[in-house]
Amino acid sequence: MNLRTTLLVFLCFCATTVLRAERVDMLKAGAKANGKALNTKLINSTIDRLNRGGGGTLFFPAGTYLTGSIHLKSNITLELEAGATLLFSDNFDDYLPFVEVRHEGVMMKSFQPLIYAVDAENITIKGEGTLDGQGKKWWTEFFRVMIDLKDNGMRDINKYQPMWDAANDTTAIYAETNKDYVTTLQRRFFRPPFIQPVRCKKVKIEGVKIINSPFWTVNPEFCDNVTIKGITIDNAPSPNTDGVNPESCRNVHISDCHISVGDDCITIKSGRDAQARRLGVPCENITITNCTMLSGHGGVVIGSEMSGSVRKVTISNCVFDGTDRGIRIKSTRGRGGVVEDIRVSNVVMSNIKQEAVVLNLKYSKMPAEPKSERTPIFRNVHISGMTVTDVKTPIKMVGLEEAPISDIVLRDIHIQGGKQKCIFENCERITMDDVIVNGVLLAASLSAEAQTQTYETEFARPLNEVLTDIQNRFGVRLKYDIDTVGKVLSYADFRIRPYSVEESLTNVLAPFDYKFVKQKGNMYKLKAYEYPRRTDADGEKMLAYLNTLYADRQAFELRVDSLKKEVRQRLGIDTLLAQCVKSKPILSKIRKFDGYTVQNFALETLPGLYVCGSIYTPQSKGKHALIICPNGHFGGGRYREDQQQRMGTLARMGAICVDYDLFGWGESALQVGSAAHRSSAAHTIQAMNGLLILESMLASRKDIDTSRIGTNGGSGGGTHTVLLSVLDDRFAASAPVVSLASHFDGGCPCESGMPIQLSAGGTCNAELAATFAPRPQLVVSDGGDWTASVPTLEFPYLQRIYGFYNAKDKVTNVHLPKEKHDFGPNKRNAVYDFFADVFKLDKKMLDESKVTIEPESAMYSFGEKGALLPEGAIRSFDKVAAYFDKKAFADLKSDASLEKKAMDWVASLKLDDEKKAGFAATAIYNHLRKVRDWHNEHPYTTIPEGINPLTGKPLSKLDREMIADSAMPKEVHERLMKELRRVLTEEQIEQILDKYTVGKVAFTLKGYQAIVPNMTEEETAYVLEQLKLAREQAIDYKNMKQISAIFEIYKTKCEQYFNEHGRNWRQMFKDYVNKRKEEKKAQGKK
Repeated sequence: MNLRTTLLVFLCFCATTVLRAERVDMLKAGAKANGKALNTKLINSTIDRLNRGGGGTLFFPAGTYLTGSIHLKSNITLELEAGATLLFSDNFDDYLPFVEVRHEGVMMKSFQPLIYAVDAENITIKGEGTLDGQGKKWWTEFFRVMIDLKDNGMRDINKYQPMWDAANDTTAIYAETNKDYVTTLQRRFFRPPFIQPVRCKKVKIEGVKIINSPFWTVNPEFCDNVTIKGITIDNAPSPNTDGVNPESCRNVHISDCHISVGDDCITIKSGRDAQARRLGVPCENITITNCTMLSGHGGVVIGSEMSGSVRKVTISNCVFDGTDRGIRIKSTRGRGGVVEDIRVSNVVMSNIKQEAVVLNLKYSKMPAEPKSERTPIFRNVHISGMTVTDVKTPIKMVGLEEAPISDIVLRDIHIQGGKQKCIFENCERITMDDVIVNGVLLAASLSAEAQTQTYETEFARPLNEVLTDIQNRFGVRLKYDIDTVGKVLSYADFRIRPYSVEESLTNVLAPFDYKFVKQKGNMYKLKAYEYPRRTDADGEKMLAYLNTLYADRQAFELRVDSLKKEVRQRLGIDTLLAQCVKSKPILSKIRKFDGYTVQNFALETLPGLYVCGSIYTPQSKGKHALIICPNGHFGGGRYREDQQQRMGTLARMGAICVDYDLFGWGESALQVGSAAHRSSAAHTIQAMNGLLILESMLASRKDIDTSRIGTNGGSGGGTHTVLLSVLDDRFAASAPVVSLASHFDGGCPCESGMPIQLSAGGTCNAELAATFAPRPQLVVSDGGDWTASVPTLEFPYLQRIYGFYNAKDKVTNVHLPKEKHDFGPNKRNAVYDFFADVFKLDKKMLDESKVTIEPESAMYSFGEKGALLPEGAIRSFDKVAAYFDKKAFADLKSDASLEKKAMDWVASLKLDDEKKAGFAATAIYNHLRKVRDWHNEHPYTTIPEGINPLTGKPLSKLDREMIADSAMPKEVHERLMKELRRVLTEEQIEQILDKYTVGKVAFTLKGYQAIVPNMTEEETAYVLEQLKLAREQAIDYKNMKQISAIFEIYKTKCEQYFNEHGRNWRQMFKDYVNKRKEEKKAQGKK
């Protein structure tokens, strides 16, 4: 067979196949077009026959065809000629028996939809004819039922109500819906939607006109690939006759439609409350374009049934004229679900009776409750290119206190004829650009419009609202690292400076001790006030002030004398030194390397308290320079590679170098815990350690040249380098690295915990460094941290002071503008050159490759776990706190307890990698502290009294605690999980989460397995899944009562699951209790 013959046969086959799709003229097939004879059986039997044959079209010529419920099946098309009307019966019995439908987001059994399809594919309704639902009788009966229920309570007033009771598991339905739906369920009479395909694919509705729907008009449920194009929906003023309502559908395209209805024109939904969350089917990938909406409660609406979530929706090129609202997104407490990624563009509205744009998370009056899966979320909504004329409320956005509406963009919106002000409540991160209401730029008018306060109330407004206004007014983005919950700002709008965002932020944040930091572009980060950190401009002003205090050397030296005395007093160093013991250091064996040796030491300072470190000594003979090297906050402490390189290299060059642990780091943590480092005590103790090590070295060694004593450290070690040089005049050279600034005192309490910067009326680290003049001093700085200002600010100041001594050449600055905050090779080389010059070290020995990097364990004095600590050694920070104000360290005691808990939890994993273990323990400790601090700072009294929606009883103290704690920023939880996943396996993470919740997952699962006879694998998997969800949520709560309450929420879901899958939870529990009683009784007899 040649190619041409083959192609011809193939085309003939295709033509034959196409011709097989039968087209039935229903008038010729026997249908009555008089509007009186019922055609239901003929229509449905024709559909069945065509479906069995592979599909076909039911064609309705002009005429009126009375019918009951039509059941579409795969590959079926209903086509209506112009002049043809499918007139649906208003006899309710024609929609029996009840079938499974979804009514207002609730799965139930009720009347058959007028046009119905289940699990079908490729179904079409098209043409130029009309579908008439004859809804009036349905509407009348609906009103009769509703009024009777209100007047007389629940009773049967038609035969369909007991039928509904018999057909449905009413207990389960009530259990899975909020209390705001109870009255609706009590009607027990639910009108059918006009068109409801369920779980169908490739659904098309094109061209037809639909009128008088009994209830929702076009309502695809759980469908994929739905096209609704060019239809007209005209429902007379009537209850709940929404136009197009896709629910839990994917890939829906609605275009070129004209809609005028008795409720919302187009509404996107995904089910109601717990049932929909359990089903978990979102509505997504929805496009709505080129439509006109006239009468209707809303033009395009999302919700309020959105418990399965709604996402990825575009609405464009539409006209709303006379609707109650334009764009509306609505939900309420108890729904749960997320509405996100919504874009609205090119919309024209006029004669809008209520709001043009409304996002409302308080659609129904539901009392406050803890944040949970029942909490709905609105986020990521972008609205642009909108023109509105004649509207009551231009824009209204109302979030929940526990779940603000977030990340909204409003752009190019022009509204004229707005009768009321815009409303923004509980919103975060709203960006506005060219939003004009009644001729006024909205961002500039929000503050004035929102203000309804008076002199008597100090014009107070919630802080979060004021910050939102600032974003809108100035077109900036605010990144929050502060707590705004419950904070109210007095004289709020009077603090705004219309000409300056930064002055406005300063005025608004200052009453709460908050500040801002300018970041890239239009971003500002909001932070808690940091007393040790100021701006470059502040540093410049400070140095200018200090320069006025001394014009010459004599005046400066008087200032130095005052500074040195007061620094000692404010640091409390002499009081502490007076209580120190005089003891010889505990020394390890000397380890010999290429050109140098290393020896570990432990020096007892206060009774039972040791400072540990290492002494690097040149192998060359004679007297050597001594360099005391306080450590900084670089990861790995004094054990890190670059630290050993620096110590070993300087020793090879001819200097004895001593480095030592920060207080609460390294071996010090074995005695006091790492939490102790974050205390003011660390400031004094670290300074004390440096001085005592110097004293010990001079007293115990004869190979030190006392004229060549220096100090050198980086970051926090640089801060202590300067402090040591102030405290002891025996230092002859100083080299602070990446630390010195006039506007930063050091970000850790070990650098700024004691108020030494208040000495002599106020000073800064630059002036403290200047007191070292005229002795040689190197300042190393870089472009990537706070030392970036040194070349233009601090260094010129130091040169001026050294100039008093004709010694400008004695102070030098090595600035590395392209480098960041570290102690890298270039910074180390600057240090080598400096000490080689001032102490005459041998530069020929400068070769870092000759330095041996030792393992951390080799550098311990007391062993990895402190096993070799002396008998009288301190084992807790409490013993050290006795030398200070113990009350000041109450929080630190709690920190130490949390730290121990975190370390014990991680230790139980028996990790081989100590770095990973340390990282995990730090992540857990930080999370535990955040949870504790949030709980303590947000007591239950911050939550108003109300009604618990689950019990109907007043909110208990526990309820209110949980509501308050549930508002903790989600970033706290997300950061913990992200950091744990960096270093732990999922199995290890589960073990940690079990530690948080004291093994409740396993314990509770075991309980279910004991109560539920022969629990199946599927049941076990579901219960385990729910318990794990409970566990992860519960870790963000502080005490066991709260954790147990979270588990109760998920246990209720498990018990509902058993009831829905053929089990009777109450009976099983009762049987279990009786069984246990019998067992105990039997044991008693024995």
